[in-house]
Amino acid sequence: MNQNSSESSESSERAESRVSLGTKIAAGTGEAAINIGINLPKNFAFPIYNIVLGVSPTLLGIALFIPRLWDALIDPVMGNISDNTRSRWGRRRPYMLIGGLLSACCIGLLCIFPRHLKQGYWIETVWSILGISAPAGDWLYAGWLMLMSVLFYTALTVFAVPYGALTMELTRDYAERTRVMSFRTLFTYLSGFLMAWLYAIAEWDIFRDDSGQKDVIKGSQAVGVLLVGFFLVVTLIPSFLVREPTFRGLVTNKSEPTTRFWSGLRQTLSEPAFLLIVGAYTVGFLGVIMVIGLGLYLTIYRVYNGDRGTGSVVQGWSQTLAVVMGIVTVVVMNRLSGRVEKKALLVGALGCSFVGGLLSWVLYCPDLPTWNLLGWMPGDFRWPFHPLAFSHALIWPGLAGLLVMSNSMIADVCDLDELKTGLRREGMYWAVFNWIQKSAISIALLFSGIVLDLSGFEASRPTQSPEVIDRLRLTYMAMVCGGVGLAAFLVAMIPITRSRMDKVQHQLRECGTLRSVRSDS
Repeated sequence: MNQNSSESSESSERAESRVSLGTKIAAGTGEAAINIGINLPKNFAFPIYNIVLGVSPTLLGIALFIPRLWDALIDPVMGNISDNTRSRWGRRRPYMLIGGLLSACCIGLLCIFPRHLKQGYWIETVWSILGISAPAGDWLYAGWLMLMSVLFYTALTVFAVPYGALTMELTRDYAERTRVMSFRTLFTYLSGFLMAWLYAIAEWDIFRDDSGQKDVIKGSQAVGVLLVGFFLVVTLIPSFLVREPTFRGLVTNKSEPTTRFWSGLRQTLSEPAFLLIVGAYTVGFLGVIMVIGLGLYLTIYRVYNGDRGTGSVVQGWSQTLAVVMGIVTVVVMNRLSGRVEKKALLVGALGCSFVGGLLSWVLYCPDLPTWNLLGWMPGDFRWPFHPLAFSHALIWPGLAGLLVMSNSMIADVCDLDELKTGLRREGMYWAVFNWIQKSAISIALLFSGIVLDLSGFEASRPTQSPEVIDRLRLTYMAMVCGGVGLAAFLVAMIPITRSRMDKVQHQLRECGTLRSVRSDS
């Protein structure tokens, strides 16, 4: 009798843990904002400020490093605030709404900047008085980028941390968590279609100045306007359409205990499984993100000998194919989540990235043919495609796997934590995950600029020497292969399996903490 009752309870719990397709889609849209926010500086702002405006890459690296470091530091604070919030509207959605509106306003300022900062005798005079030897315009443009990035990433944190926590607490089912996270990752890659073409859009010939010359700065401003509208859509959808679940163990009223910031942070960092997940994600993500921006430079300066117009379109196709590969990876993981262990799926995806990194040495080659996919378009516009896109695309399954499975397994860690503490602390876990991830991104952005300078790259030169190109190629391949290889090793050590989590769920059910009630807030 008791066994039948227990089985009935577990069956009912699994049915409750199913998340509707509409909720999965609405919850996934917010990830598009996070993806654009993470990638915009290195894939769009960096080349605009470096290639077009001629700002020192090292100075740009520093200008992007400081905001991301600040962004990483405030994540745990936001996570603690969200976990301990008690309001009639919930503990996640009020912050998501405010953060979404503010980040939409701020993102345009990254792409819309004052013109002619490198001109003007008074600026040079001020810099001379202050004893600064670097070009005045470089410092002013870098300062603008740094300040606007601080404002943007502060606003994005207010949205992203509660959003990430909300998606992790939508379900308690082991396999369903992977499906929910696969929708988040799906929107990461759908937004990647837009990210792939932002630089190419800025280079469009339709943007011209008063004299009729192509005006990339005007193109950048148009991109800024586009992104403001995009952010409004993808942040407001989850803020209004995803309901917050409530569980026993959640802080929902003033009589329940709250978690102090430092004790909560200490407990989070003491969970071995969480540290391994974060470690694997960080080294794999860092190995790719630290150098993936070099792909644009290799495309333009190695394959097309400085032709920015053709190179930007080819890179756009490469990014597009990469998005397709990422979506295929997400679909496969979604379909196999009920039959294959999470770790096995992730190691397989990282293996694809390793192969893609190796192929970069062969496929980023000017001797390979360029195909015109769509023929000649009106206005004499070509759509060139190069085989280097296959190398670039194979790198992205590993990133897709890291995004899906890291989030899914961190949700499992929250069950382990609840068994120990009796509290649900998705906000803190998600925030610390973001904190470490963003710290790694900060280092990657700083390193990207340093790599360019150490390689001998000079933006003022229309072409680069073979020695410079070979240094960039070797760095690109070594970082990608080394990062994803180490990530696969760490993934194999994570002590999370379906059987273990089933036992944890059973223990929580016996403790009476697992039953959930959907809130209409």
